[in-house]
Amino acid sequence: MSKNKGFTLIETLVAVGVLAILIVTVGGILTMSFKAKNTTENNELMSSRAVFVLGELKKNILDAQVGEIICPVDVGNSISFGTKSGGITTLVCDEASGQVASVSASGSYNYMDNRVRIQNCHDFVWCNQSPDLQTLSIGFSLNLAVGESDGIGSTGVFYGVVTPRN
Repeated sequence: MSKNKGFTLIETLVAVGVLAILIVTVGGILTMSFKAKNTTENNELMSSRAVFVLGELKKNILDAQVGEIICPVDVGNSISFGTKSGGITTLVCDEASGQVASVSASGSYNYMDNRVRIQNCHDFVWCNQSPDLQTLSIGFSLNLAVGESDGIGSTGVFYGVVTPRN
């Protein structure tokens, strides 16, 4: 009697099946890992850009002459004011170009970069006047989006409020 030293068809099919399950599982884990990494990077990029833009908007408002601020009625996509140095500045949200900009006699400055864009400018800026008319606060809303070219994108809304000084 000779003994067969090979694998049976069933043993081979079981081994191939187990290997296929392992490959599909590892592939799924790697795909989810890459998506999570890209989402995290997009969120970090969007958050850092929002902090920068809100900081620049705040600097502009702190340079405003309090009595020369032209607030939008309710909410709007721009605000204009006279500066302490005698110039006029307009902060504007342009949904078509995906930009937030400061426009003044000294130039126009776009605060967004090509990776992060504005999605909605409808409620970009609003003003709140205290009942005694002594305090004015100006709020900004940045509705941002990043990514989405590779199917992985992030969106977020960031808020900032500043009170101009005399």
